[in-house]
Amino acid sequence: MKKKWLTLGCMALGAMFAFSGCGDASVDSSDPNKPVDPSDYIKQTAKSEYVVDSNYAPKNVKQQQGQIDVAIVFEGTEEGWQAVADEYSRLHSGAAVVNLVKGKTSATYSDEVKNALDGSGTDWDIIQGNLAGGKASTYCLDISGEVYKANAYAGGKMWYSVLKEDAYISDKSGVSNESYLINSEGLQTAWFVNTVALEKAGVEGYKNKNGDVANPVTWDDLMSLCYYMEEAGYTNPLGIALDTDSISASQFTWLLRVYGDYYYRNEYVTIAEDQDKYKDMDDAKKFAYLSKEQPEAAKDYKYSLTRLFNVILDNGANDLYVGGESAKFQDFVSQLGKMKNYLSLDAASTSMAEMRTKFGSQSGSNPPQIMLDYAGAGLGYMAKETASFKIDYFDYPYMESTFVDEANTLLRDVGGNGGYLSIVAHPGNQAQINLTLDFMKFFMSPYGQSVYYTGLEKAGSTPMGLTTVLADYVKIPAAWQEFFTSTDKITFTGLSDSNPFISFFIRSLSEGTYSSAEAVRLWQGYLSTGSVESAREFGNSWHDVLKDDWKNFCKKTGYNENCYLYPGQDPTYGGK
Repeated sequence: MKKKWLTLGCMALGAMFAFSGCGDASVDSSDPNKPVDPSDYIKQTAKSEYVVDSNYAPKNVKQQQGQIDVAIVFEGTEEGWQAVADEYSRLHSGAAVVNLVKGKTSATYSDEVKNALDGSGTDWDIIQGNLAGGKASTYCLDISGEVYKANAYAGGKMWYSVLKEDAYISDKSGVSNESYLINSEGLQTAWFVNTVALEKAGVEGYKNKNGDVANPVTWDDLMSLCYYMEEAGYTNPLGIALDTDSISASQFTWLLRVYGDYYYRNEYVTIAEDQDKYKDMDDAKKFAYLSKEQPEAAKDYKYSLTRLFNVILDNGANDLYVGGESAKFQDFVSQLGKMKNYLSLDAASTSMAEMRTKFGSQSGSNPPQIMLDYAGAGLGYMAKETASFKIDYFDYPYMESTFVDEANTLLRDVGGNGGYLSIVAHPGNQAQINLTLDFMKFFMSPYGQSVYYTGLEKAGSTPMGLTTVLADYVKIPAAWQEFFTSTDKITFTGLSDSNPFISFFIRSLSEGTYSSAEAVRLWQGYLSTGSVESAREFGNSWHDVLKDDWKNFCKKTGYNENCYLYPGQDPTYGGK
């Protein structure tokens, strides 16, 4: 309802614009061959402070009116978004308004956005489509064709020409050309360490696998560093949050995703649909899959859902079983269990944002000395360096285990594309879709991203990753550009979530289900201070949770409850 009233209010402003000239503008930015009345263009001019190359500055921008609601998890980027919203509104003389729907958290956002899309109607116009549980392809705009049209905010150039390919191509396997997401930034995560504390740990005896007083190389190095930091007087030095949001959607679940993929990618042959192809293949060729960046995208590879469910759930006389009660899973759990002595005593009630504040300010009792965070957070940490707080960072250290061939297993990050912005395709409201698309073109233009970065910088905030708009045309602070592009410490970004074991087993049986909630309870209990629960007990409990959740999962998906007993069959099959 609010948008209807706003639009009516803007009609009067729109009438005034009909009498305002705009230079010799004579080309419709959405169709270069279609003449347009110059009075249809905005009368405001772009600000030079946001222009790096005048050829990519706003030109022949059509006047817009109405309201766009942006409902995403902003995670400290509100100032940048607000600057973009204000500048877009200024260019359109206040007739177009951008409303930031704030206060969303990663822990609850997925359910909120799915409910909003499934409801009778939502005011939300821009959402995070990656958290919509697969609903983006049903309820959101396919922008695959739009990127090949002109973008007036980019000097009338074709939109795709100012974007990195990762911004608009979600599926590089070639299976689908559709795209319901605009990936606005490239994300990486990294481990940060206070090198002052590291050096003091070295005095106490810490050395990494290479024999150096330096950043950890292996997971056991990281645990050793924590131990010797405590010997040096730094209590509970590991900054991993264990609140619901961290376990479900952010910091702790990064560990599940990265190391779960690391442990279980060598099961790809086991769950492959075409078993005949692999039965005579030697181990060297099988392991070749593990060293690829994205074996899932290979045109000759496809996994079987029922083979996957079989090795996860069938703990009977099944030599292939690697589920919760297996030695493999319990070994994986025990690796994470090594953290429990070094975590904050209030980790279960501390959010990642609060942990970030404690680490960056070194305030409060026993602030962390090691922090897992978005790589971009390092910019903020470096700005806060003191004589007792110096920052370095390192990639995920690999875990040593008899269940993983470390030499042939690529350790994949949770990073990759970020932003994940989707435009809600409101049924019967093409005008609103067009308005939102226009704003998206503004945000994802060199000019819009320059506004965004300037807004962040002025507020003392930092981006989580580097923009996917071509950086040559964006005003990016030199220190930020150097930080994101010059380092070789972070070796690989993204793709751990491509592993089906992550989405159907390691994190839960399915997002937003009983097992999702139980995962929080179990991990908080297992990693709590003083916990004597073993990895075996945790694994057995996790197996029971998945089996308890299985019936509801099958009801929701239409799968047969017995399908996991028939590996290789369709999931609707349950025996004769």
